[in-house]
Amino acid sequence: MARPAGETGEEAVELRKEASTMALYVAICLLAALSVALIALVGYAVARGSGATRARSVLYAASILLVATVVALVKNVLAGH
Repeated sequence: MARPAGETGEEAVELRKEASTMALYVAICLLAALSVALIALVGYAVARGSGATRARSVLYAASILLVATVVALVKNVLAGH
């Protein structure tokens, strides 16, 4: 890979570390979003399994999705991210 003019070996290493950190952060955020979606799907399945209508099951899943999202946002605020 060609280096930009004036970039030393140490700067290149730091840029690679920063890129790796950002990639890890994006992966963690995607994993969190998928976890919230999975929780909502399980809520839908539980509601349907207990005999609720589709509309009521979707409403239940949406409320679980909202609560899980709020919990994730509060966690990020408290963690300082």
